[in-house]
Amino acid sequence: EAERAFTWLKTSGFSHSKIDSGEDDPEANRTPILLPDPSFSPAELSREFRRRSEPLPKSLRNFVLAKLKQFKKES
Repeated sequence: EAERAFTWLKTSGFSHSKIDSGEDDPEANRTPILLPDPSFSPAELSREFRRRSEPLPKSLRNFVLAKLKQFKKES
C-alpha cells in the first residue's frame, strides 16, 4: 500500500502528496520526501480517516474531518 500525506496549512491551504521513502537498501536509504500527487479520492480519504481515527482525541478528529469536508466543497 502506497503511503500518502494530506496536508492543510493555514497559510497555503490543502495539498496531497505521495511519500517517496527512498532506496530499499538500508545502507543507502535516504530521508523520505513528499512528492505532489493531486489524483486521489477525497471521499475515500474521509472514509479511511473515519475508520482509523477512533483513538484520536475527539477535538482533533473533528478538526480534521471538518478540513476534509471543506476540501471536498472546494474541489
